[in-house]
Amino acid sequence: MIDLVPTRIYAKLFSASYLSRKRFRINNFAKLVDFLCWEKREKREIVVYSLDEDLRYCLKDLAEKLGFVVLSFDILIENLKSDNVLMKLPDEVRWKKVKENKTKKHRLDKYYWYNFIIYSKASLDSIAVTLNSFFGFGFVGGQIDFGKARFVEKVSSLQQFANYSKTYGKWIESIINYRDAIIHQKSIDITSSKGQWLIPSRPLTMKEIDEFIMEYDSLKDAISKKRIESNLVSMNLGSFMKKSIENLRSLAGLLSTEILRELQRRNPNHKPSHTYYW
Repeated sequence: MIDLVPTRIYAKLFSASYLSRKRFRINNFAKLVDFLCWEKREKREIVVYSLDEDLRYCLKDLAEKLGFVVLSFDILIENLKSDNVLMKLPDEVRWKKVKENKTKKHRLDKYYWYNFIIYSKASLDSIAVTLNSFFGFGFVGGQIDFGKARFVEKVSSLQQFANYSKTYGKWIESIINYRDAIIHQKSIDITSSKGQWLIPSRPLTMKEIDEFIMEYDSLKDAISKKRIESNLVSMNLGSFMKKSIENLRSLAGLLSTEILRELQRRNPNHKPSHTYYW
């Protein structure tokens, strides 16, 4: 990755985030952390100070949860790549390798897929909580949610977020729908077709998909069949996950840019700290 984020950035957030291992770059995030936090050597330890401790904890939470999203993606994609290689082998060789694979990694695919969705929503919530706290919007509890119209309206008043709903609205809605389905006892399966790993474009269980197929087969008119077809569309799992990570990265960048500008306005004489002692 070009222009890697300095390792001091995540150290200042006292976080063991997976993002620090990936050197994950977010627009203006490094500048925000350097402006917000600075380190001093005191006796035998290094102490981190901050202009705003609440903001520091919010950024730590966001870095951790984004890290869980990226970690879930990395492990799941690696497992699916291994499965693709396995599927190309002759039957006898493939089954021998499956039996030898004591860990049966492929059985954990849904675990990482669910983690990806749940922590994508958690990352969105962390961004929402950070904005609400720092800018004093005054929302509480479940009101602090990109799925709530009043909160969205307030966030849209910020310069960086003026058009975010148009850009990210449908994707955010899909993350919320997947997350709600998974949390509320739906099983959303990963399927494969022609070397691709797929998920339903809507959070449907295999039972619901089968019911749609049965209804489709019983229909005569083209309009009704087209309605059913729209419910049976699948999408590429890897593409969806990559898009989700980029959207989260972008939203975190909007947050970083907006808050950095406000911090600079509030603290015109403060200088950023680039010191790193380790």
